[in-house]
This record gives sequence, structure tokens and C-alpha cells, in this order.
Amino acid sequence: MLRIGANGRVIVLFVVEKDGSITEPKVVKTTLKYKSGKPYVDTRIIKQCEEEALRIVKMMPRWIPGKQCGVPVRVKYNVAVKFNQPKPKYPEEKRKLQKFLENTFKTPQKVADAGINGEIHASIIVRKDGTLDLKTLETENRLFGYRFNELQGEPEKNGVCQDLEMFKLCKEEALRVCNMMPNWIPGKVNGKPVKSKARFTIKVPMPKPQFPGGDSAFKEFLKNNFRCPEEAIRDSIFGEIVISFIVGKEGALSKVKLQNFYIIGSDKFNLDDRGENIPTFKLCEKETRRIVEMMPKWVPAQVNGKPVEAEGQFTLHFNRLDPRTPNIKKMRQILFWL
Repeated sequence: MLRIGANGRVIVLFVVEKDGSITEPKVVKTTLKYKSGKPYVDTRIIKQCEEEALRIVKMMPRWIPGKQCGVPVRVKYNVAVKFNQPKPKYPEEKRKLQKFLENTFKTPQKVADAGINGEIHASIIVRKDGTLDLKTLETENRLFGYRFNELQGEPEKNGVCQDLEMFKLCKEEALRVCNMMPNWIPGKVNGKPVKSKARFTIKVPMPKPQFPGGDSAFKEFLKNNFRCPEEAIRDSIFGEIVISFIVGKEGALSKVKLQNFYIIGSDKFNLDDRGENIPTFKLCEKETRRIVEMMPKWVPAQVNGKPVEAEGQFTLHFNRLDPRTPNIKKMRQILFWL
């Protein structure tokens, strides 16, 4: 509908009635621009875009109405209908991009030592040939000072990071990561590649404790000590238990919590919300407790060179779940705690 290079959005306001139907749709704002960034001025095309946005809203199925004190009420709502905004694509699926960012971004030592953590929201121009214009990198830093784990119920320490040097170090590292990226698939307008803006989020992790000897030692510990109950194998029960805990300043584990046991069983099991009536489930729980009790002290996380309390986590898999399992639709989530 739009001429080559024009893009933007139309915001439509409407009312969701008590029965979920949509009434009173109207355009409240239209923003169209040329690819150069200048405002689009062709009123005929603008009108067509507004008419199309209204048509889309009127076609929507009934919504789930808003409620006040449990009673459905009329609620005003608005949506943005976007037009012809070319978007580049990472050459592989989205999760591969996140994996690349996690593996490539190295938290600057000064940032890590200070316990700074959070997210960096990055945007960069992708040229017509898929290369990145590094000079256009923009970052929105949502970084925080170190805070104790929420499980301890303690207030945040330091709160939002205001250190401009930390921002600069993180942006420099983000620039290095962009320089290592493969070419993107550029956005297209009418089938032709155009300059477009890519957006992604880089995570800056919180300080974390470590199993003594690192990940390889932890895997070896589980390999030598973890035993899946024979009953779980016999009854074709699949699942996993996520174990989270607090590692104290001395490395001792406390406030251990077991959660998210995803279980698939045969029809002979009557699965309730907590799985308390399943003997095999109790055996898996018992094995998890045994592994936790066998663990040595962990190496505590550090902030500014001093040990701090921080959350640790790992997962135990009871019979690796094969997605081709015939009764996978019977999977249930069971929550329980130590």
C-alpha cells in the first residue's frame, strides 16, 4: 500500500465492551515517514492506511473483557498497527542469536567486580548487503547495582547503577560483539533490500557462586553420584527438578528449594497438584535431597573483592525427556519444596 521506503504506524483507540465486543474504534494518531526520516505527506496514502487499520480492528474477535471486583466492565484500549517497517533478520533462528550473545559478550572485569548486572538494549543499522554499520550502535543501559537475592527478603543494595564509566565499558563490549556478528538478512521493501534497524538485548548476569572446580567438576560430581531411581525408569516417568538455593559468604548452602518437576506417567497414576501420592515421585525427591546433602561447600560470589550471599541453581534430569514420547500430552507440572 505504501510507496517505496515509507513506513510508520497508526494508533487506533476503541472500547472493549462487557461482552468482549469492540466498539467506537477511531484513529488517534498516525505517524508515517520516508526512509530518510522525514514525515510522509501524501494525504491519500495516509487515509488508506488509517482505513486499513480500522478495518483490521473491526475484524478482531471478541476480547476477554476487563473486570473490576470480578464484574466485567467497559475498558478503553488502543493498538498500534504498523505499516511497511522493514525488519532485518539474524541469519539463524532467534534462540541462536541469544546463544551467540551469551557466549560472546564478556562482562568487563570492572563491571563484574562491582556486581553490576541487568540488560543492555541495543539497536544498530543493517546495511543493504547485511553488514552492520557499527557507527550507528545505540545502547539503552538498564544496569543495576548488586542486590541480595529476593529469597532473603532484603532490600536492594545500591539500586539503579548511575556510573557512566560502567555504561561506557558495557557499550564498548557490545560494540565488540557486533563486530563479531555474521551478516544479517536485510529488511526488504517491495522485495528489495533496504537499510533497516536491528534490535536485541544483551544480558549482564548477576554475580554467581560456583561449584568448587567449576562446571566440569560439577558434571563429574553428578556423573559419579546421581542415580535415577529404577522405579522411574520402570514406570516411564520423565521429568526434571530445578534446585535453587542460597550460597552464603562461607560457601554453605541454605534455603534450598525444589521446584518445577515436569512428570509424565501412565494412566495408573492419579497426579495431584503436588504429586504427594506418587511413590516414584517421592523416590525422585529423596534422591534430590541426597545429592544436595552430599555437596561440598560452594565458592561464594564476590562483589568488590568480598564474598556475598547469592543464589545458585542446577537441574537434575530423571530420564531425559524425548519429545517423541507418545504420552507427552499428559505432562504435568508439580511444585514442591524442601
